[in-house]
Amino acid sequence: MKPALLIGIGNTLRGDDGVGIRVAEQARRKFPQLDVECVHGLSPEIADTVAQYATVIIVDASVATASLRASEVTPAVSGEKIEAHTMSPAGVLGLAKMIYEHIPSHTVLIEIPVVSCDYGEELSPAAAAQVEPSLDIVESYLTRF
Repeated sequence: MKPALLIGIGNTLRGDDGVGIRVAEQARRKFPQLDVECVHGLSPEIADTVAQYATVIIVDASVATASLRASEVTPAVSGEKIEAHTMSPAGVLGLAKMIYEHIPSHTVLIEIPVVSCDYGEELSPAAAAQVEPSLDIVESYLTRF
C-alpha cells in the first residue's frame, strides 16, 4: 500500500478552473513524499490508482462553495451512474471498492471557490489567494494520517 496521493483536477486554460492543478504542481515540489496526479476530470480509470493508496487528497475548483473547504469523502453506494469524465470523488471510491475491494483509509476533497472560468491561463486574485491555504490543508492531512 502506497502512503498518499494528491489528485489535482482542472483545466489550466480556463482561468480559475486550473486552481486544482496549480495546487497539485506546488504540492509536488513542497511535499516530495506525496505522489501527485493531474487530471482534467475524474474518470473510472482512476479508481485503479486510488485503490493503491492509504490516503487520497483531491483538489478541485468549485462554483458551489463560497469559501475554501475540506471534507471527508465516503464511497457512493453501488449503482451510481459511471460517466467517462464526470465521476464524483464518492463515485470513484465506490468503484474502487466494488472492483478492487479496497479504498483508502482517508479520502479528502478540498474545494476551492472560483470566480471566473473564462479562457486564459491566469487565476483570478481570489483563486490565487487560496493556493497557499490549500497547501496548508494538504499538509495538515499528511501529518494527521
